[in-house]
Amino acid sequence: MSTNHRYPVALDDLDWLVSSGFLTFFRWEYEDSRPALAQLYGKGKRLQWNADDRIDWSQSLDPENPMQVPDLMIPIFGSEIWNAMDEKRRAELRGTCRPGSSRSSSMASRAP
Repeated sequence: MSTNHRYPVALDDLDWLVSSGFLTFFRWEYEDSRPALAQLYGKGKRLQWNADDRIDWSQSLDPENPMQVPDLMIPIFGSEIWNAMDEKRRAELRGTCRPGSSRSSSMASRAP
């Protein structure tokens, strides 16, 4: 599984010899003909958190409320500041704060 094409500059030598009290040798490229290594890599991918498998990418995302937080969870919801905000400002607040965070208050301070 060669990755040589991903390096930003061409490497003259893919082997690194590191001086130490004992011989240490790194090889950054592996031949595609090493099925055991490819199998180990595949097993590692399966056992780790994998966004391709764990996230349902078919679901749509509301850009005005990406975290799907109900307005009543925003600390200033229902306040005079909230009521003075237009929908554009509320959408901006929904998209940039987490319930209970200090960003809610700092965003509100810029409200008209």
